[in-house]
Amino acid sequence: MLEADPVPAAAPDGARGSVGPATTDPGSGSSAERPFTALERTICLSDRPDAPIIVGLLARLDGRVDADSLRQVTLELLARHPMARARRHPGPGVVARWQFPVAPDVEPVIQIAVGGAGNERSDPARASPARPASPQRAAGDDHAAATAFATLCDQASDLTLSPALRVGLLHLPGTDAIGLVAHHAALDGAALLLLLTEILAGCRTAALSSAGPARFVDRPGPNNRPDPRAPGPTGPSAAARSGRGRRPVGSTELRPRSANRYLEPVTATPGPGYGVVAGDVALPVPTRGATVNDLLVAAAHLAVDRWNRRCGRATGVLRLRMPMNLRTRAGGGAGSGVDSPGGDHVGNASGQATVVSTPVERVGPGPLLAAVIRQTAAAKVAGSDGNPDPAGSLWFVPARARDRVARTAIGLARPFMMPSVTVSNLGRIARLAGPDLTVTALDFFPFAGLPQGLAIGVTGYGGRLRLGFSYHRALFDEQSAAAFAAVYAAALSELRGG
Repeated sequence: MLEADPVPAAAPDGARGSVGPATTDPGSGSSAERPFTALERTICLSDRPDAPIIVGLLARLDGRVDADSLRQVTLELLARHPMARARRHPGPGVVARWQFPVAPDVEPVIQIAVGGAGNERSDPARASPARPASPQRAAGDDHAAATAFATLCDQASDLTLSPALRVGLLHLPGTDAIGLVAHHAALDGAALLLLLTEILAGCRTAALSSAGPARFVDRPGPNNRPDPRAPGPTGPSAAARSGRGRRPVGSTELRPRSANRYLEPVTATPGPGYGVVAGDVALPVPTRGATVNDLLVAAAHLAVDRWNRRCGRATGVLRLRMPMNLRTRAGGGAGSGVDSPGGDHVGNASGQATVVSTPVERVGPGPLLAAVIRQTAAAKVAGSDGNPDPAGSLWFVPARARDRVARTAIGLARPFMMPSVTVSNLGRIARLAGPDLTVTALDFFPFAGLPQGLAIGVTGYGGRLRLGFSYHRALFDEQSAAAFAAVYAAALSELRGG
């Protein structure tokens, strides 16, 4: 992690994030089950068709990937890691148990070709605002990768289908990228990073493999089995194209315009689903007692305030979510077994801390940084804010109706409880490479539905600070998301130099 990342203190026995034992050993070849943790249950109850709670990792590579080697290593990976192949129990009224099938229900690997793949283009207007445009970094770079990745994100939101993980082979102009997307109830960003290293170890370049053509699928066919189809360009899933199950964009739950602490929506084409914008800036140097993570968090507070002022309104108290990796709790390591059955370290072991700022504290970099440093330091000692189980507190409600009541309560509380923005920092990551392929750029994308609508994912890679902006389309369109990214980059530059 970046030296800035807050590290929570060791948790007492029975701490949040621990799980109950699986009813059967997930590695034994049978379809085991286990109950959700409080965190997993809360995420599922908070999930909405228009805004699935997912996380993603996008690795741009220095060459072309052999599709069959990617598929083979992915299937082997799913066999090793139960949570990567997990599915939610599909029974009526049941949302509180995981199943671990022997084989996935749907093909986990999806090929996606961007419109410009194979045809180099240069479009400075589409370059990321976080870094000036250049001939090498135009539509065939950050923008092309983000376009393909946004398509992949449509494929990973149905938790009743295994696997929870989807792997995309993204054909970009001049090169390939590997995208990993998963529902956040099953996996977190740190888990995706671990899975990516395993994938790179087994992937081969297209020139080094003589295997036959790979088979890829979109959705399951009759009897919940996949229907094979020929590999080639894909688009959003049929459910996404039809809008089936989507909440209307005009929903009051989606657009709480009366709150003055959220980002002001600016979009010419509001709609369901997510978009992403990626870019990079110079790696900040800690200053005035602030870590890099403190600078990132403070810049988000400053950027939200400035964006809303630009849109003609003042902003009150801001609450920002800062996810924390709980794998460093008691057990002391990635393999501490806090997040999935069988002691596997691949799962969701994340907590969160909340960092608050007032209008008075945001008058200048000094007061704002002081407030952020004070709160992040406290978070390192206290650990996560906690993951209470909303359904577990409704003991007086009949069991079959408990989750429905909890989901309704979460929906009503969302405009009052959700923070203004999320900043999730995966940290400084060493060079990632396999025998044949090397990662040239690495972007992390957490996602958040409205009323927040924006999450900022950060990685330190290749001597640069990679910034991934994931936005709900009812909040931003691509142009306004890029404009906010520029505001954030300017705020970060001011904080690190002021």
